[in-house]
Amino acid sequence: MKPDDEANGLGLNRDLVLQRIQEIRGALDLLRTDAAQPQSAFVADAHVVDAAKYRLLVAIEAAVSICTHVASRLAARTPDSYADCFKVLGDAGIVSTELAERLGRMARFRNRLVHLYWKIDNERIWEILKESLGDLDAYLDAIGALVEGGRA
Repeated sequence: MKPDDEANGLGLNRDLVLQRIQEIRGALDLLRTDAAQPQSAFVADAHVVDAAKYRLLVAIEAAVSICTHVASRLAARTPDSYADCFKVLGDAGIVSTELAERLGRMARFRNRLVHLYWKIDNERIWEILKESLGDLDAYLDAIGALVEGGRA
C-alpha cells in the first residue's frame, strides 16, 4: 500500500480516485460548454452530439471506476452491475439513496451509449446535459469528502 493509501485509513488508492475525479471534471466542463448553446443548435450538429455522448461515456465510466474501487474496499457486498454499484454505495451511506438511484440510472444509460448508441435520441442527450450533470457534481463531493478523510 502506498503512503497516501495508508494516510486516508480506508485502503483506497487515492491517486486512482483523484485521477478519475479529474476525468469527470474535465468531461463535465466540456459538457457544460455544449449545453450552453441552444438546444436546436446542439441537436442539429452531429459532431457536437457525438462528442457529448463520448464525454458522457467518459464521465460515467470514471464514476463507475471510482464506485467499484470504493465498493471493493468499504462496502458490505459486491455489486452485481454498474448500476448496482451505486446502490451499494448508497446502502453504505457513502452517497444518499436518492443520489445512488439517479447514478444507477446514469450507469444504465451508459450501457445504452455503448450497446444501443443508434437508438439514443439527441434530445435525450440534451436533457441529460441540462438536468443530470449536477448528480455527478454531488457524487464528486461525496467521494472527495471520503478521500480527504471526511468519512472514516
